[in-house]
Amino acid sequence: MTPAAALAEFAEETGAEQAAPAALTAVPAGVPVAVDGRAAVEVRLLGPVEVDAPGEVDAAARAVLTEVVVAAALAREGLHDAVLRASVWPRGVSDDVVASTTAAAAAWLGSTADGVARLRLDGDGRWRLADDVRCDWDVLRHVAAGDHRDAGPLRAALALGRGEAFSGAPAGRFGWFAYAKGGQQARVLVTTLARRAAALDVAAGRKDLAEKALRDGLALAPTAEPLWRDLLRLLGRDGAASVAGEMESVLRRHRVRPEPETDALVEQLVPGRAARGSRTA
Repeated sequence: MTPAAALAEFAEETGAEQAAPAALTAVPAGVPVAVDGRAAVEVRLLGPVEVDAPGEVDAAARAVLTEVVVAAALAREGLHDAVLRASVWPRGVSDDVVASTTAAAAAWLGSTADGVARLRLDGDGRWRLADDVRCDWDVLRHVAAGDHRDAGPLRAALALGRGEAFSGAPAGRFGWFAYAKGGQQARVLVTTLARRAAALDVAAGRKDLAEKALRDGLALAPTAEPLWRDLLRLLGRDGAASVAGEMESVLRRHRVRPEPETDALVEQLVPGRAARGSRTA
């Protein structure tokens, strides 16, 4: 098969027309979704969890204050005070602790140009973030909702990643992450975006950019085997052995056994390799 034919087959197999599930891409109106530039406050979830805010913060309190802000960022339409308490303090906490912690978080984020606190409790008892607080997860979801015919915006959104999405939570904190919709949806959305970007780039003859899109997706969702399979197909027999080795190492580190479809593709491209990878995963 010629290189051109192989790339055409890749684009057809991965499906350049696939779209992200609508339920995963709804972002409230007014929330910052620009890929470029910086916002007054940045909440970063596409990699190790962190918050960049203008105020001063006590190093000893940063973990719990970050957890409060992140919880609010994942509920841009409002997070009920009872839910915040159950999430951040699952074993219970006094009203004084909640009040002092949320006040410290609000002071850390500061106020908008209009003098409104960026973290505030509204009349319905829900914690809300101001519209000038940007979360990279919202940016990614917004880009995924678009009907893009060029891979550029998709690649730019994927490039926001700094490592595995929703990772690096401080020990003893963020126990609710396991049940948070964002964390559960990140792998699905990242996989969809990266596959679509790669397929569009391949269709346009940009194999190197297609590889970058897939690798950026894998940085965010390292155990997403559809992306590993696409990377194997993209690089073909010449690069499959190296990619298979990378994949085996990553899946082993995450204690994931390769899916049958992955084993079959590796066996096709690197005969005899799939059996070794399956035994060591």
